[in-house]
Amino acid sequence: MFSSLYIQNFKSFSSLDVNFLKTKTNPKHAVVIYGENGAGKSNLCRAFEFLKDSIRTLEYTRVYSDYALPQDLQKEFEKDNGQLERIFFSGRRYSFERMMHQNRMIGEDDPTVLKYNFVLKGVEGYYEIIYDDDGLSEETLYYRMEKSRGKFFKISRDHIKDKLSQKIFKTEALRKSLQSLIEQYWGKHTLMAILQDEFKQKNMSYFRQKIHPNFFVVHDFFIDYISSNVDYSINVEELFSTPLGFEINGRIRKSNREDLDHHEKVLQQILPNIFSDVKNVYYDLKETENKNYLDYQLYFEKWIEGRLRKISVRQESNGTKKVLNLLMPLIEAHLGRTVIIDEADTGIHDSLFNELISKAIDGAKGQLIITTHNTLLLNELPTDAVYLLRVDANGRRTLDSLPSLERIYPHHNVRERYLNGVYGGVPYIGYIDFKEIEDCLEDEQ
Repeated sequence: MFSSLYIQNFKSFSSLDVNFLKTKTNPKHAVVIYGENGAGKSNLCRAFEFLKDSIRTLEYTRVYSDYALPQDLQKEFEKDNGQLERIFFSGRRYSFERMMHQNRMIGEDDPTVLKYNFVLKGVEGYYEIIYDDDGLSEETLYYRMEKSRGKFFKISRDHIKDKLSQKIFKTEALRKSLQSLIEQYWGKHTLMAILQDEFKQKNMSYFRQKIHPNFFVVHDFFIDYISSNVDYSINVEELFSTPLGFEINGRIRKSNREDLDHHEKVLQQILPNIFSDVKNVYYDLKETENKNYLDYQLYFEKWIEGRLRKISVRQESNGTKKVLNLLMPLIEAHLGRTVIIDEADTGIHDSLFNELISKAIDGAKGQLIITTHNTLLLNELPTDAVYLLRVDANGRRTLDSLPSLERIYPHHNVRERYLNGVYGGVPYIGYIDFKEIEDCLEDEQ
């Protein structure tokens, strides 16, 4: 789980150091972030998304090359300021150079720093990326080696040819191979991305024998944590395949049929308890032209005007679809994974959202980090789970846990105190007169 995050000159944050620890080596299971619109909540989530994306840039580049459009068609898209990238490839976030540029604080000369501190198997570690206008300048991974902790690697722009640790990369052949790849790719891709691409292309069991097992404790955590509902969250894999989850429709291999059946049973247990008119939930399966695949579509059986009717979930409201999108990450967090969700409450009724979040947090084995505007949840959350993102008169942003701002007493109504501006992080609305605006528009006419 993440224990803290330090970012510098990233998006709207000149400097932010936020602690997610409950005790010295025990991260909080729930972090719920409040703040006014435009304060930077999505940018904070983007910092986590940046980590996940940065590890897969080389892998994504290969996927892109497999699906790239003909060159003449690409030129047509590019005539409209990169429409191909915006619509078809979601901003080409698999380009590390593009990611660095898009997420760097505008007009800043000092480096951008992202340092992700974590606690895995009771051991603290960190991963740090530093870059500037010239590109990636430093990358460091620190975690337990044997009995003590140390740097698994530290690569800088001036020390690309430094030898890799024999404790971590155990054979000379592997070290030479990786060193060659570092000299080819590092700067345009991180070492973590280079390793991830090697893992995807080659025999994973070979690497697990030749690389220190504690490296994979960190690697697997980075790959497996979930970040969803962020503007940038559609990745290249999702454009060309259907990841298995609570999807409304898609195509899967027949070998994954049991997984789909399992998810169907989970939905049958949950959804009739959420929606009063839903009596059954199931996936309708059809054979495809390829005998190895099945097309599937999710259906509700609902009481509508005295009759039980079969309704495709594709025809359901956006709110219902939002609930489906939220369920899987919440279940994953409860079971043990780390999940980051931006604007988690969007499109969902307050009472339903509060109940889902409270149930997911109660007894959670993993970590749930969310941003929300749902203030009704404030009186139900543990106070140490509440964080306030505030912006001062100079535009400087700070993120603090509620107990660090004020001692909370049993008689305090946290929601009322927040809305009354006691803690900050609420919008200040100046003088607005719509009649004056109307008069102004009429004058212009």
